[in-house]
Amino acid sequence: MQQQEDQINALAKSKLGLAIHKNWDDIALLQRMIDSQLVAATDSSTQESMGVVLGNIMQADFPSHLQWKIYKDNLGRSKALCIKGTEECLFPVTMLSKRLRLEMTVNVSDVYNNAIDQAASKLPKMPYGDELLHRLKR
Repeated sequence: MQQQEDQINALAKSKLGLAIHKNWDDIALLQRMIDSQLVAATDSSTQESMGVVLGNIMQADFPSHLQWKIYKDNLGRSKALCIKGTEECLFPVTMLSKRLRLEMTVNVSDVYNNAIDQAASKLPKMPYGDELLHRLKR
């Protein structure tokens, strides 16, 4: 996974002059990469590397609740971002690639928020409210 992140970091530096920081700014970096069409619709490997970066942002936002694991099922092995103490997992590695492969319009922020919303019942909330307790500043 580190190699995949390094690949995206090198691509972003060489083509956009930007670097990965594992914070909310990386959402905009991924969006810019998509909008600039730096990755071909057929390049699933690089798209999945972008998904690793997306997952790292999720983990940085909820570090005590999300962890990377190898998820095994009848289809094989996958990298998953799982909620600690549960069997519930998110699959950010393919969240972008599935959409990009179909040449769909992708809003990275929406993809992120939709995934986190699916896991919201298991993530920390602000005291005295239902709003999620994000660690990353937006």
